[in-house]
Amino acid sequence: MTTSFRSFSLICALVFTLVACDSALVDSGTDDGLHTAEASSPSLRSGRGDGIINPGLPGRIFYAGYSGIGDPGGFGNFDIYSMDPVGTNVTRLTFDEEVDIEPAVSPDGLRVVFTSYRDGNPELYVMNPDGTGIKRLTNHGSDDEGPTWSPDGSKIAFTSNRNGHYDLYVMNTKGTGIKRITKESHTADMHPAWSPDGSKIAFTSFRDGNGEIYVISTAGKSGNFKHLTRLTSNAGTDRRPAWSPDGSQLAFESDRDGNYEVYVMNADGTGVVRLTDDPATDLHPTWSPDGTMFAFSSDRDGGPDLELYTMSANGTNVLRRTDSGGNDINPQWVTP
Repeated sequence: MTTSFRSFSLICALVFTLVACDSALVDSGTDDGLHTAEASSPSLRSGRGDGIINPGLPGRIFYAGYSGIGDPGGFGNFDIYSMDPVGTNVTRLTFDEEVDIEPAVSPDGLRVVFTSYRDGNPELYVMNPDGTGIKRLTNHGSDDEGPTWSPDGSKIAFTSNRNGHYDLYVMNTKGTGIKRITKESHTADMHPAWSPDGSKIAFTSFRDGNGEIYVISTAGKSGNFKHLTRLTSNAGTDRRPAWSPDGSQLAFESDRDGNYEVYVMNADGTGVVRLTDDPATDLHPTWSPDGTMFAFSSDRDGGPDLELYTMSANGTNVLRRTDSGGNDINPQWVTP
């Protein structure tokens, strides 16, 4: 594995020390006004499977889970899994002794791009949704991570430090035509999330001293990304934005109130609402396909591991969906 700010911070998140990693960054900004709300292989992995509760939840959740195989760099190993939203029918999709994380399913549901350390450093790979047909998309000595699909399925945005610092890049789905779209020379841009209408990408940036949410928009028919807009401004760290299916809102994780919780705001950064309120850590929100629910990772039931939970879009009806004995992270809730 390569050693770098981004890969170190990513592994810190995986092993649950992300707060300590972020504390090394300089905080700046002013607080937002807030309102509080109450947010194929036959090998299977154990899950809680609350099938009696919400038995008709649609879709499928893809995520990274601790597999217990291998221990690269002493950080433990993750593979890609999928499950029904209630935690049943858990299927392991990758079987590598290195870390596989950050699955992102294509809009047509036919491909899954993910980050893998299987060839020595973080690179992007793609596979079928049953785990077959794995192909490497990027091949660079630096880190390529955090993929997200364009809504038409023709492009993949991701984070890379191939030019010395972590910036956002876009490429074709076969790994060709790589283009850098942010050029922040002294810090990090990461966690891209493409808007449902394809007009902008939301992302985390540390360019103003601490983690904040920004969007970068396309400029007319040229398709070039310009017009950078900062959406959040507070002394905590706001990161990992996730668009609502209709594009009107962004969910994100933040420690602005002392520990990481899930928040939601309008697409222009107004109307910030805290959805979870627990002394534990709540991370990685993803919307259900119909926009009425979230899945997220949390250690709220005593830890030390992160498990997957679902809740209503207003933060109520929080239910635990995995009980695996290992960390379950990076959920993406998709249509069947």
